[in-house]
Amino acid sequence: MTTIAPSRIILTHWNAGVFQAAVLPRLLPELVIYPLLYEEVLIREEDLLTNRAIVNLLSIDENFTLFTELLSAGLIKLLRLPLTAYPGGRRFDPIRLPVSARAEEHALRRTYKGRPWRPTQAQWRFFDRLDDVIARHPEASRFHAPFPESNTFATQLAELLENREAYSVGAHPVFSRLSPVTADALLRFCNEPEAWQRFLRDSGSRTVLVGPDGRFFRSAAYQCFDFLPTPRAARRLVESVYAATYCDREASDGRYGGSELIELPYRFASQSERDLAEEGLVRIEVAPTEAAAGIAVVPGIARVLLETRASAAFRQLQEVVRHLGEVPDNALPTESTFRSAWQDLCATYSNNLMATLTPLSRRDTAWVRYGVYAYLASRVLGYVILPEVHVVDLPVVEDAAIIAGIEHMGPGLLRSFRGLLGIPRTHRSMLGAAGIRCSRVHLNVRRM
Repeated sequence: MTTIAPSRIILTHWNAGVFQAAVLPRLLPELVIYPLLYEEVLIREEDLLTNRAIVNLLSIDENFTLFTELLSAGLIKLLRLPLTAYPGGRRFDPIRLPVSARAEEHALRRTYKGRPWRPTQAQWRFFDRLDDVIARHPEASRFHAPFPESNTFATQLAELLENREAYSVGAHPVFSRLSPVTADALLRFCNEPEAWQRFLRDSGSRTVLVGPDGRFFRSAAYQCFDFLPTPRAARRLVESVYAATYCDREASDGRYGGSELIELPYRFASQSERDLAEEGLVRIEVAPTEAAAGIAVVPGIARVLLETRASAAFRQLQEVVRHLGEVPDNALPTESTFRSAWQDLCATYSNNLMATLTPLSRRDTAWVRYGVYAYLASRVLGYVILPEVHVVDLPVVEDAAIIAGIEHMGPGLLRSFRGLLGIPRTHRSMLGAAGIRCSRVHLNVRRM
């Protein structure tokens, strides 16, 4: 029996090192779109904890309620450190207070952009509120995949830097700015485990912050950037390698739009493979668009999403996403297929949303039916159908009866029509809220 892995995405653009503030207005609406595009939506604990802008946004009571509603339903999940990573004797128990325990671990043994990290009082309050949600709802989080024994981050970074001529790093739109001095230093740090610590001491660094295992990881690279040229290009390279290795370990897509993360260059195994390709490959990413900012995020949204994800339209979209971009030289039909599947899912979502926000009672439905029949009878047959109204001594019977009828039927009719009219409006706003993002991947094998 063949098992198909679920589609999943890690919101890598929440990483504070590459995060762009322009994403904030659509942060919550995007959390509605992602569960419609992917079966599993993951947020790394450290990205949430250390991103002060996101914590401030989610600390607002209304936003916190909506965020935790999505977590509690398992529509988004926190990727957590395994319990074995926590030493004993700490202030916070990682089982009862998982978020606070992770914050304590980060403050004691890890860094933020290569510097000590200390949460503010406001952040601690947010962690405390989130502890209860994560502890009470197992579906709100899961442990990340085990770290490999080898340092895959250093291995991949060294591979790229050691073969930067073959990877055409000098022609890359971002990495071309990387100083050779910085590239050589980073390569040495990757190959010699203690070289980065010696470099910092020799450069006059007052403190060398060493992680739990002391190897060359992202936090070590950030400390070295203070003493190397072209730190921004180096930071973007390091963050992109870190995101790529993390996503590979989780067998997940990453989010590249809305951040400074970039696609790593691709290297062919042979010149013949290179000759079969064009000058660049295109990586296809299904993601929310800027139009997602207009999506309504209201209490009860988790129920709407769960009902939508249980539909045939969601299963069809997953099938399309799974095969998106697999057929070469067929980009336009593939995008058209996605649009068709997304349109069907939007229709299902809109119907479910309106049914939740403005549920029609049997009486509401009866008023709509009555209004339609009354209109047809008046226009076609010339009859005026009036409800039974206890009105006496009316000077103008027809006008007064109509007024009384409107007062009697109005609320039900208005409620019914609002729900019916809201469906196409929601459908239209959803259609533009997700799309296919294509990013060019630099090709890189040396021509013979």
